[in-house]
Amino acid sequence: MAGGRFTVAGHTTAGTIAAWNGAAWDPLGGGSEQFGDVFTLAVYNGELVAGGTFHNAGTVSANSIARWTGAAWHPLRSGVHGQVYALTVYNGEVIVGGGFSTAGGQPSAFWARWGCACYPNCDHSTTPPTLNVNDFICFLNRFAAADPYTNCDGSTTPPTLNVLDFTCFLNRFAAGCP
Repeated sequence: MAGGRFTVAGHTTAGTIAAWNGAAWDPLGGGSEQFGDVFTLAVYNGELVAGGTFHNAGTVSANSIARWTGAAWHPLRSGVHGQVYALTVYNGEVIVGGGFSTAGGQPSAFWARWGCACYPNCDHSTTPPTLNVNDFICFLNRFAAADPYTNCDGSTTPPTLNVLDFTCFLNRFAAGCP
């Protein structure tokens, strides 16, 4: 993966972000959309997170931070008001640093952290109500597939996926998206 201030990667229109497939550069999300500058990339829960100075990720409105699901770009909640210069994943959360005053609509000077866009929103729906029965089905399917995403409580002692993860998911679902 590469992000930056470019419109062409190799001989391909890339819209400031591209992936190397082993032989050539491929644009993410079609490549014709202009992102703005992409300063930093990280992988979280199998998705690529991009940060920089942009108002759109592909064709989706996103304030300086977005995630790529492998098929489409999605905003990371309401983003940040300013620039994202650094991303890392630590202890199951995305840690964001930059020149911003708010993150996710909350005051946050220069750094923020996200457990994810909204943990209980397993299917990443954006149409209200975002939390619904589909999220339960998504969680159950991912739990049955032993997806690390479902280790809601962050346990490290085997078995890491257990009833406590269901309790954690239910509590977070009941609390809604922060």
